[in-house]
Amino acid sequence: MSPKGNFRREKKEFFEKVAQVDRVTRVVKGGRRFRFRAAVVIGDRKGRVGFGVNKGSDVAEAVKYAAKKAKKSLVRIPLTNFSIPHQVEGKFKGSRVLLKPAPEGRGIIAGGGVRIVVDLLGVKNVLAKILGSTNKLNSIQATLIALGTLRSKEDVFKMRGKEKFSRTIGPSRATESAMRDRSAGKKVEKKVSKKNKEPEAKPEEKPQAEMKTGGKSPVKGGSARFMQQARQASGEKKEQKK
Repeated sequence: MSPKGNFRREKKEFFEKVAQVDRVTRVVKGGRRFRFRAAVVIGDRKGRVGFGVNKGSDVAEAVKYAAKKAKKSLVRIPLTNFSIPHQVEGKFKGSRVLLKPAPEGRGIIAGGGVRIVVDLLGVKNVLAKILGSTNKLNSIQATLIALGTLRSKEDVFKMRGKEKFSRTIGPSRATESAMRDRSAGKKVEKKVSKKNKEPEAKPEEKPQAEMKTGGKSPVKGGSARFMQQARQASGEKKEQKK
């Protein structure tokens, strides 16, 4: 069998980009010596990135040794949903870089060396601004310094001596809303039941006058007695006069 059928291209562990190549000179006793300086950024697009600068007699040699240096200087950066956890700022010499997290679908809003670093790191949504000098090498260094100050939620809680991360203290928003719905439903049921309930028949109360007089009308009974007493009193007065 030909080796072509069994050939499989291996996936690259790291991706590299040449940020800048310059020709530099060095004055020696015999005259000037020309060399090349290469700046290479390397990353796995999964949260690791590195940067290296090296010189060589030709461009290929300079890039090769710069990539080796970049591999040695790899750092791991915490990411959340293909973006950075929070806003950071880094400064290197005259360059100052500001990085802000962006929502999903926004993309990489950055330029120059910042875009190269962020792309190879694996960030897909970020906002970046270069303040001050736009020198590519300085902006790359400032970006790496800014990314080095990032902290995930887990790291912050470990530093504070807490094991687990709790977003809210007490019941969550879902449970709170469910409890509100239940209480509202109970209130509605109570109102409906109160409206549908028929008023209970109260026992008939006898008037106080009937209870005192034993069922007889107080007006008639009282007037008859009063008339009898008046007649008796008038009869007694007549007898006394006689």
